[in-house]
Amino acid sequence: MEQAKQPKKPAAKEERLPAESKQVRMLQDLCRIFRLPEKSFAEMSEYIVNECLRISGSKLGIFGLVSADETSITASAWAAKAGKNCTVPGQLPEPLHRSGIWAEAVRQHKPVIINTYQEPDLSKRGYPEGHVPLSRLMSIPISEGGRAVAVVTVANSKHAYSTYDYLHTNLFLECVWGVIKRKQNEEALQKAYAEMESRIKERTRDLRRANKSLEQEILERKQAEKQVLASNELLRSLTSELARTEERERRRIAADLHDHIGQTLALTKMKLDALLDEAGAANSAKPLLEIRELINQSIQETRSLMTDLSPSILYELGFAEAIEWLCEHMQAQHGLTVDLENYLKIPLQDEEMQIFLFRAIREALLNVVKHAGVKEAAVVLRKKGKYAEVTIQDKGRGMELSTLERGRRQMSGFGLLSIRERLQYLGGHFEMASTRGQGTTITLLAPWQRRKEGAEAEKNYEPEQVRRKEKTVEAIS
Repeated sequence: MEQAKQPKKPAAKEERLPAESKQVRMLQDLCRIFRLPEKSFAEMSEYIVNECLRISGSKLGIFGLVSADETSITASAWAAKAGKNCTVPGQLPEPLHRSGIWAEAVRQHKPVIINTYQEPDLSKRGYPEGHVPLSRLMSIPISEGGRAVAVVTVANSKHAYSTYDYLHTNLFLECVWGVIKRKQNEEALQKAYAEMESRIKERTRDLRRANKSLEQEILERKQAEKQVLASNELLRSLTSELARTEERERRRIAADLHDHIGQTLALTKMKLDALLDEAGAANSAKPLLEIRELINQSIQETRSLMTDLSPSILYELGFAEAIEWLCEHMQAQHGLTVDLENYLKIPLQDEEMQIFLFRAIREALLNVVKHAGVKEAAVVLRKKGKYAEVTIQDKGRGMELSTLERGRRQMSGFGLLSIRERLQYLGGHFEMASTRGQGTTITLLAPWQRRKEGAEAEKNYEPEQVRRKEKTVEAIS
């Protein structure tokens, strides 16, 4: 394809206007650009076409946008004069290779000026149906970053297009395109800002909902924790009351055994001894001796049962003496030698705490007998601040403390976990240290003055036969 004609040297128009006047006109046009009010892109497109018509003195004009890959062109605005007579549809993307002479400047990436349109030119492709006839044409591309982004084509000026027309129009296009790009950037920035604001608001709403949900969850958890704590407190209170009730029943049953079965067995033994004295060496003496042996065995079992239920020595002589008796009892019954060190100069005054500690020490010593695999243990009693400290120690097999926790549900009765729960409820502390092959140490810290959660009720319940000073078990015999 032959190249389109290049701009010619200044013609009559340049000669008619002084250089100063040309410069003044160009400056006036530039000032008008920067005083433009806010316009939409469609309004700016029409403004570009009309200003190019005014600057070049043309009657026809078109402003088109080029695609990013420079394969198509779209008419964005037509000159008002052309719109009245031209019936060619616009605004639709048109392939660049099929576009007419108005797109030649895009194809060649340089301006195209034709002052004699009737002369042969390979770049001309004829008129589409309904197009206005052309006599002169000037097409100027707008470039950005090395590619054509838009094109302005004006036509049918009364005078030939000169270099001044090209320079004036091109300068106007460069300035107005800068304004357009600035406004496009501002619009893009405003759009991005609006999207960011929208996302921030949406995110804020999400965070508020999440925060509200989290607050509700925290509130529910706190309420659940309060309920669990209240349930635990109630359970400990019930456990404590159950322990007191159990102890009262033990003492009542022990008293009944002493007052009824024990007395009956003692009286039976006395009468049987009288019969044996009368029988002398008769043949009937042998069966009587067998019966007396059975009665003695029953008396011994009753005595042992009474001791297990409620050792009377604890109520008659006190806590320290009861612990001494317990150590001797463990030696006699189980062969466990217990080294007792008592540093309590002031005896415990709280009877319930005495009973609890007595049973806890007995449980710990029974565990030594059953599990430690040794025949020696140590018990130390001392006062430590506001607490009575009891330490039970052995050097036996030891155990894994996790095993104790795993077996929590299987343990019942007055086990170690029951001791811990009961002691915590009474305001004390339970500590246990154990290592395989190195033994176990249990430390009980019992408050010297315990809580008064049920002391008055317990005092009011003591049955008469338990409150009175019981006879010792030896009196049965």
